[in-house]
Amino acid sequence: MKPIGWSILSGCGCATLTVIVGGPLIVLVCWLLYEYGDVRELTEEPAMAIAVLISLPAGIIVGFLTGSLVYWWRQKRA
Repeated sequence: MKPIGWSILSGCGCATLTVIVGGPLIVLVCWLLYEYGDVRELTEEPAMAIAVLISLPAGIIVGFLTGSLVYWWRQKRA
């Protein structure tokens, strides 16, 4: 497989994992702050908005960086 294929595949995989794992993890942190930290402004709607606004750009950045790293690594190996 060519380096471009590996970079796209690994970038998309890492971006997907970041969004799937990062979103619920941020919601869990918001819920813990709501329950135990007495931050009463973090109800369900703001917690979901915070999770989406953080995990989607993080997924894009992590996917791009992973794809670039894998492309560079596969170019050196080929």
